Amino acid sequence: MEKLIIPLNAFPQNELEENGQHSFIKPLHEKGVYGVEIRRELFRDKENDRIQTKKRLEETSLFIVYSAPIQLWLEDGSLNQHELRMIFEEGEELHAQWIKVSLGFYQEGKSSLEELRHFLNNYPALQLFVENDQTSYGGNIKRLQKFFEEASKSSVKVAMTFDSGNWLYTNQSLLEAIKKLGSYVQYLHLKHVYSLNGKLVTVSILDDLYEKWKDILLALPRATVKALEFPIESIHHIDSLANHINSVTESEELI
Repeated sequence: MEKLIIPLNAFPQNELEENGQHSFIKPLHEKGVYGVEIRRELFRDKENDRIQTKKRLEETSLFIVYSAPIQLWLEDGSLNQHELRMIFEEGEELHAQWIKVSLGFYQEGKSSLEELRHFLNNYPALQLFVENDQTSYGGNIKRLQKFFEEASKSSVKVAMTFDSGNWLYTNQSLLEAIKKLGSYVQYLHLKHVYSLNGKLVTVSILDDLYEKWKDILLALPRATVKALEFPIESIHHIDSLANHINSVTESEELI
């Protein structure tokens, strides 16, 4: 199996609320997945849940992504220093390798990439990822492209998480996003999103009749780390999880 990550928000909400996301770590490790994406928003009691999660992670060799629902840039274009520092410190506590946030209100010429570079220099062991989210500003191709272009020029250590389904929420072109942002992508969130009664619904890639997700795999670098971010049946349904993993693994072998 190649580098496949399971975001823990993929599992049923009732199981997450009852048992905590830390309860999924050992079973996933035993199934041979490469890593897990810990979701900060799923911590019920943030400090105690984080301690439990840390203990479970230390019993494994899993690759760890720490995802937090915060924005990199505030509404005035300034760096979200306070929340960033908190998230990076929590990430260090969890022994995460990657930190994932949203872009926020990046403003060319105003948002200080020098300040961001200086901040990241304090955390050399952590890689920052910025994901296209479901907002009009954080999921905008032009704004994301400009941010990554300028970050590259300024030698800022940042990479992109490409969420394949979020472009529908912001009425952006998936193909254009791949073309303009593909060179910055190191982490791919795979899902299938379709419209049902006027609402966008996220489902398994196995429900993608046209298998567009395979085209996305082909369009991005082979080394891109993949994550299955769509509803997965209970961890106890081994066949369900195995089918998803095998589908991606088999497709990767054809690339």
